[in-house]
Amino acid sequence: MKKKKTAQGVAILFIMALLAGCGTSKEAAELNTYLAQNHPAPEKKSSPAPDELAAALEDAGFTVERHEEIKELGITAQRVKAVKDEAYFDVCYSVTDEQNVQDIMEYYIEQYDRCSIIVNDEGAVFCYSSEAVAQQAGFLAE
Repeated sequence: MKKKKTAQGVAILFIMALLAGCGTSKEAAELNTYLAQNHPAPEKKSSPAPDELAAALEDAGFTVERHEEIKELGITAQRVKAVKDEAYFDVCYSVTDEQNVQDIMEYYIEQYDRCSIIVNDEGAVFCYSSEAVAQQAGFLAE
């Protein structure tokens, strides 16, 4: 009896494995083509370059400062800091060390009452006061 149940279990697993592989690679390729044509992935917008960011913020009426380091932390990075009344956008580019990224994030949290912080895979740490400011900077799509 035990051998019969084991054989049935193996047969069921075999059938399940066969069914899991149903469909051909041609059907999968056709599905991928259909999806790519009819439901394209949204274009990923890379973050604006420092010059582009500074220009966009100046055009929006922000006072923009540029530095080659965060003096308070002793970290070398291309920094663009923009302020307009209570609104701000502060970013450090070319941050390569993970500890520096962490230190910059902690610095931003200490410096600003309300902030959104984003770290991208290009070595930039962004901090801004609102989505409206990020849109004005060309960082977020409108």
